[in-house]
Amino acid sequence: MELPDFPLLLAPMEDVSDPPFRAVCKENGADLMYTEFISTEGLIRDAIKSRQKLDIFDYERPVGIQIFGGDEEAMALSAKIVDATQPDLLDINFGCPVKKVVCKGAGAAVLKDIDLMVRLTKACVDNTSLPVTVKTRLGWDDNSKNIEEVAERLQDVGISALSIHGRTRAQLYKGDADWTLIAKVKNNPRIKIPIFGNGDIDSPQKAKEYKERYGVDGIMIGRAAIGYPWIFREIKHYLATGETLAAPSINERVNACRKHLEGSIKWKGEKLGILEMRRHYANYLRGLSHVKEYRSRLPETEEEDYILSLRKALTGEALSYEIAPSDYNRMGEVEAVVVGDKGQSPDFLYIGCSDSRVTAEDLMGVGPGEVFIHRNIANMVVSIDMNVMSVINYAVRHLKVKHIIVCGHYSCGGVKAAMQPQDMGILNPWLRNIRDVYRTHKDELNAIESEEARYDSRETAVTHDLLALLFSYAPNYAERGLKIQLLCGSGEANMRPFGKCRIAASIPG
Repeated sequence: MELPDFPLLLAPMEDVSDPPFRAVCKENGADLMYTEFISTEGLIRDAIKSRQKLDIFDYERPVGIQIFGGDEEAMALSAKIVDATQPDLLDINFGCPVKKVVCKGAGAAVLKDIDLMVRLTKACVDNTSLPVTVKTRLGWDDNSKNIEEVAERLQDVGISALSIHGRTRAQLYKGDADWTLIAKVKNNPRIKIPIFGNGDIDSPQKAKEYKERYGVDGIMIGRAAIGYPWIFREIKHYLATGETLAAPSINERVNACRKHLEGSIKWKGEKLGILEMRRHYANYLRGLSHVKEYRSRLPETEEEDYILSLRKALTGEALSYEIAPSDYNRMGEVEAVVVGDKGQSPDFLYIGCSDSRVTAEDLMGVGPGEVFIHRNIANMVVSIDMNVMSVINYAVRHLKVKHIIVCGHYSCGGVKAAMQPQDMGILNPWLRNIRDVYRTHKDELNAIESEEARYDSRETAVTHDLLALLFSYAPNYAERGLKIQLLCGSGEANMRPFGKCRIAASIPG
């Protein structure tokens, strides 16, 4: 990992440092970025929110994944999970002052027990091939500023760099950051690792002043970058020339906000993507009179009509098709035919990929009406997806199917896309489920020499789909007195038992 002589780092910020935000900061000069911090307990439980934060992309590099926790075993396991994701470094958060984190004995709470901090750090260093860095604070409060001891002891167990926020936990974000202690750590002759300073850097002039006064190896910028990613390029220009770079034009600001907004929508969906942009709007839109009315309502609104109107204000055009009254009349002339389930009693539910090359009926050798069909990209069974779970619920509870088949196939474009480090836009949240399977079985899959053969290894993903079915619908099959048999393989001749369960259904797959 290569960094410039004086790198500018984007601080990891919860609910802020997501991929769309990192993208605009990278474009404007951030040298090293971090994900939002991830709970180690959430990672080892495979919690949805935690695993979503693992997604990184090549255009972001160098990028680090930050974790937090207070349990050595969870730290060690999480380090292995992060290692499989292949970021450029693993960062540990020992500085978050938020109550819900501190109450769990994590974040800044660890500043009260340096021995524990050392053990937690060593657990990570010993279980990853990645460089391990730490972000922390001066101490718990004014009476326990122990950052000098922390720096020496963490260096001794193998960290590669240390970022220090110039406040104690007791200060939260109040008062001025004290960089004098950061400078003492940097000037300690025992300290050989890079020391990055953090806190109150909100202008190019202050960045230059603090660089020269305190001698740090780089600066980490957090809140000043929210809605103003140009802070990185402005600091770089000022450090190089001593001149203040012109502020971004109105067009540049609107375009950057629009790009960030569109990225957020692709990543999180329209409503959530726009709502979670609220913290950025004030800085992006400062001085733009034509959106003043919208901006004043941002903190409290969640109305979908308002969200759409804000989006139009930023783009200057309607981004979604609106049906004119005359269209309703034409639509009313079309007779709607609703087909109920009368006479429908299929024995099979088939879950397959959205692939056009073969029908489920042809594949199974059955006729119309014998199989209930659901298709999606990469034939996934995702327990939080309302679409697939509604189909399964209807098939199991109402149609009372006896068999569920999850069918994968070779040359699946969705699987190939998920196993490559590329940004797939709106598909990212869906393909994340395949990426998680890849991370879990990374060693096994990477041992397959042929890249194409690796992409064709569908059994692993199908097995995960079958287990999702088992845990979701086993009780319903038990009530009907059916037996569960999980089979996985590529073709009838290769089917092998995957596992046994005392309850319920015939699910060949």
